[in-house]
Amino acid sequence: MAARASAALRPRHVTPEARARGGRSRDRRRPPSSESRERGGRDGGAATAPGSPRAGHRHRPGHRHSPGHPPSRAPTPPRAPTPSRAPTPPPSRAPPEPGTDTAPGTVTTPRHRHRPRAGHPPSRAPTPPRAPTPAPGTDTAPEPGTPRAGHRHRPGHRHRAGHPPSRAPTPPGLPGLPPAAPPEPPQVPGVPPAASAKPAPSRPSPPEVLLMGKSGSGKTSMRSIIFANYIARDTRRLGATIDVEHSHVRFLGNLVLNLWDCGGQDTFMENYFTSQRDNIFRNVEVLIYVFDVESRELEKDMHYYQSCLEAILQNSPDAKIFCLVHKMDLVQEDQRDLIFKEREEDLKRLSRPLECVCFRTSIWDETLYKAWSSIVYQLIPNVQQLEMNLRNFAQIIEADEVLLFERATFLVISHYQCKEQRDVHRFEKISNIIKQFKLSCSKLAASFQSMEVRNSNFAAFIDIFTSNTYVMVVMSDPSIPSAATLINIRNARKHFEKLERVDGPKHSLLMR
Repeated sequence: MAARASAALRPRHVTPEARARGGRSRDRRRPPSSESRERGGRDGGAATAPGSPRAGHRHRPGHRHSPGHPPSRAPTPPRAPTPSRAPTPPPSRAPPEPGTDTAPGTVTTPRHRHRPRAGHPPSRAPTPPRAPTPAPGTDTAPEPGTPRAGHRHRPGHRHRAGHPPSRAPTPPGLPGLPPAAPPEPPQVPGVPPAASAKPAPSRPSPPEVLLMGKSGSGKTSMRSIIFANYIARDTRRLGATIDVEHSHVRFLGNLVLNLWDCGGQDTFMENYFTSQRDNIFRNVEVLIYVFDVESRELEKDMHYYQSCLEAILQNSPDAKIFCLVHKMDLVQEDQRDLIFKEREEDLKRLSRPLECVCFRTSIWDETLYKAWSSIVYQLIPNVQQLEMNLRNFAQIIEADEVLLFERATFLVISHYQCKEQRDVHRFEKISNIIKQFKLSCSKLAASFQSMEVRNSNFAAFIDIFTSNTYVMVVMSDPSIPSAATLINIRNARKHFEKLERVDGPKHSLLMR
């Protein structure tokens, strides 16, 4: 290492030729003349000393000049700092000392939203608060700390230091005296006071139709076929009714049927005759009791029926009684008449002093429509007027028979015939056939409008009559064209629409 250091410090051997070339190269660099020195003195004020920076010449920071290096440009002197503005002292938030008086009209500087820093421009002057409104009858300004008019706070609110005063609280009433009554409105001469007006009397509740029977007797199946457009085979999927099923059915526009289908279990039946006795059997117009013809507890069924009659006699003695001996399709055909007569005699004997009407019914034939058509006939308020107008209409168009069906259920609500017919169940058969055809149309997303059936003996027309009914006209005269009959039906619609608009009592059908 010492040998290397000595070799590095040893001067190089320079040949005479190299020395001559170096001398010539050094000779080419002429020293500055006196004129350039003078110019430099005029521009910079003094000549630049060797080794100092030359004007127009820049180097990197930390750069060292070698001996004999031309001077670089003088560095730019640093910029003088801009004098900062004096900071505005923040307003004093100290509360006034207790016992000191504040002159009226003194403005309290509100609290600044941010802290002023050095050099921050001053914020604008705060808006002085509105002068407090003097109390009525006083000419002096309110003292500090007294409530201000028009300023409210919650009860128990505490003001912080410097908060503007709030409005004076309302003085409490004197103890032991009642509050002042509100002023009475001025009385207009000739007009009685409003206090003397009597409330309007409440409307009486609508009459009820009770449908009762033991559990499993077929009440829900009847309701589903007549009012819910079920077909007979679909009722097999219906289970026993638990508690109460309530539904509303509008019949003929103004006739409302409130269907209460209640379970017929023993617990519910006992509850009807004890705790709910007055509630259920009051204001009853029609009672329908359903018996299962194959029931093995006939004595219990008769006991419940007698309990219903006792409650009806006590609360609604003018009610009409209907008994339906149901599921007659399960009895052999040759024994149906005999069994029905025996049941009818027993029921009429037990119903005394009330009168009852008995029907044998089944969901598989037209007997169900016959029974319910007779029941609904009792609920129509203006049925006598409807029958009279239907008879006049049949005589005008020379029809053999005219039937009026309810639009939703297709129950026969009125009819007129000028000739005796051999089949006494033809109305119910037609209702059942048209109802099934209407359901088939609904499955195809179509609606039933009208139908015309014609052969060599008669012509039958079924068409929409009013908004709630269908009409069926049977003609046997071949000389009367079909177009004339259809025109007569169309012209009679307005007249029968007016008959349906007559306000009648609304009925409630309660199924229990």
